[in-house]
Amino acid sequence: MRASPSLSSIAPNVAIDLRRLSEATPKFLESGQADLAVGFIQPMGAGFCQQRLFKERFVCALRRDHPRIGDSLSVDEFESEIHLAVTTCGTGHGVVEKTLEAKNIRRKVGLVVPSFLGIASIITTLDYLAVLPEQLARHLASAGNIKVLPLPFSMPSYYIMQHWHERYTQDPASRWLRSVIANLFLCS
Repeated sequence: MRASPSLSSIAPNVAIDLRRLSEATPKFLESGQADLAVGFIQPMGAGFCQQRLFKERFVCALRRDHPRIGDSLSVDEFESEIHLAVTTCGTGHGVVEKTLEAKNIRRKVGLVVPSFLGIASIITTLDYLAVLPEQLARHLASAGNIKVLPLPFSMPSYYIMQHWHERYTQDPASRWLRSVIANLFLCS
């Protein structure tokens, strides 16, 4: 990803309030309580617009010095290790569960967390495997204590999108924010 100016330098008076995606997200977008929803979100139906930002796929993240996993990962190793599962909305993790079930691949989940916050310290402290979006996993691995391996089975990729309500399509502030977000990903 190329370097981009920070939001504080291009729009010093803009405040960002991040919220978790939920069943109420479409209502917040329609009412104007939220400007954008960004993530892996199922289509919201009539009245909503969306734009693809980037294609994502899942990989396996684990401690660089994991005692049993080297530079590749087999299905047997995947099934025999303990896993960290992240259950946050908007990340495509439902795809993980459906794929594992469809392929009859079992994983032993030792810890379930509701967000990605703090997962780097969990991965580097424990011998857990974590199935993560590749961009996040590569970012975590850049510190040097985590390695990223391809999954030992095929899993569909998915798109990260930004969504908004159609009534705000021509709103200048909404158009500006969507272009800033799009430029972060489409120009990389």
